[in-house]
Amino acid sequence: HVAFLVEQEERERSWLENLCKGSAFYLHLFGDVEGVGPSIGARFIAAIERIERFSQRTDLSNYAGMLPRGKEGTLPARRYSRGKTLSRDPQLNAACFILQEYMFQWGRNQPLGQRLISQVERNCPCTPEERQQDKDLRRKHAEAVKQARIAMTRYFLEYIVWPRWSEYMVLPIAPT
Repeated sequence: HVAFLVEQEERERSWLENLCKGSAFYLHLFGDVEGVGPSIGARFIAAIERIERFSQRTDLSNYAGMLPRGKEGTLPARRYSRGKTLSRDPQLNAACFILQEYMFQWGRNQPLGQRLISQVERNCPCTPEERQQDKDLRRKHAEAVKQARIAMTRYFLEYIVWPRWSEYMVLPIAPT
């Protein structure tokens, strides 16, 4: 059964890659973004659905749950949001988490991964050996990683996805 599932997954992955390679929309959005392949890109497209719902780039980050609004950057309860809609679409939030995991674990040599790692090193310039010895440094590093992951994701949504998708929506259709 496991071999069948692995084979089925490979067929589906291949189908998705071929679909994305032939899609002008996908290529416009993610074609030159290193580290965002068909499986991650398709998750973002499916979760966002229609970019015209977001009049500003920060609205997209808010929809993903990436705009903290409370004291010291925490998310307050909806009851205390003072009229501002707090969003956290589970599907888009999951896509963001997958992007963060990929960039933090395997995409360190790609531009988005380098952005993430450089912010972590800026906010917590300590070695793994130093963190192993000091509990406070481990906490500080974990917080720096969390903040850097959110900042990288916000950059991705606000300066890559939102403008490119919006631009694609107003491009003239070429005659066939």
